[in-house]
Amino acid sequence: MKTTDVFAATNPALGSLVLHSFVKAFTDQSGHGMEHPLAFLPLTFALSEQYSQSFVGTNSRTGLFAWIDRNPTLQIGLADSIEAVAPFSREALCFGLRYGLLDLTQESHLIPTSSFSLTPAKRKKLNKEVLSILSTAKHLGNWVANVDSTRQVFYSLGLTL
Repeated sequence: MKTTDVFAATNPALGSLVLHSFVKAFTDQSGHGMEHPLAFLPLTFALSEQYSQSFVGTNSRTGLFAWIDRNPTLQIGLADSIEAVAPFSREALCFGLRYGLLDLTQESHLIPTSSFSLTPAKRKKLNKEVLSILSTAKHLGNWVANVDSTRQVFYSLGLTL
C-alpha cells in the first residue's frame, strides 16, 4: 500500500472514519446493514494512492461495474493489497465499534450509529486529503450497496469469499 502518510494509513481513528463513511453511504443507499466482509474493502481503495486515483472523475452515481470497466487493471494484485491492509481494517473496525462510530444489528450487519455524525463543523476541521479519502469511501459504499450480494461484489473485483 502506497500512501502519502503511512501513519494515516495505520491510524485506527482515521480508518474508522473511512469505514463509517463507507457504511453510512451503504446503509443510506440500501436501507439495511452491511455484511462485515465488505468492511475490508474501503481502506484498501481509499488509502492507497494506486487505487484512489481510479476514483478521479467519478461520483456516487458511477456505479461499481462501470468503475471496474473503466479500470481493468484494478484487479491486478488486489487480493494481496486487501490482505496487506486487513490488520488495519480490523483495527479500524474494532475502534469504530468501541468508540461508537459503528454498531452491529441483530443479524451482525454493520450500521453507522446515530450517536456519531460527521457534521459540517467537524468536516471543516479536516484537511483536503482526508476529505478526499472519505469521499472515495462514500462513493464506494454507494456503489457496493447497489449490487445484489456481497459475493457478487467480491466476484466482480476478481475476489472470492
